[in-house]
Amino acid sequence: MRFLRLIRKFLNAGYVEDWVFTDRIAEHHKGGIISPILANIYLDKFDKYIKEYTQKFNKGKRRKRKSDSKTTWAEKYYLTNKAETSKE
Repeated sequence: MRFLRLIRKFLNAGYVEDWVFTDRIAEHHKGGIISPILANIYLDKFDKYIKEYTQKFNKGKRRKRKSDSKTTWAEKYYLTNKAETSKE
């Protein structure tokens, strides 16, 4: 709770430039001391979203073969072995 109040104070605070106070409501400065904290808060949620999103697509290390390609592969394996044994 204290941390949230501190963030709110930083966001509402003004700044001094050339000895002139400027109200924060008028304009927002980027690159302030609070920017990295706010970026980490946002990126944390983004990282969690991306991790959850990628888990939907991760199904394993190898792609599943189609049933017709399994038959073709098995025939090729059989014929290759038959050819090698007939050479001997």
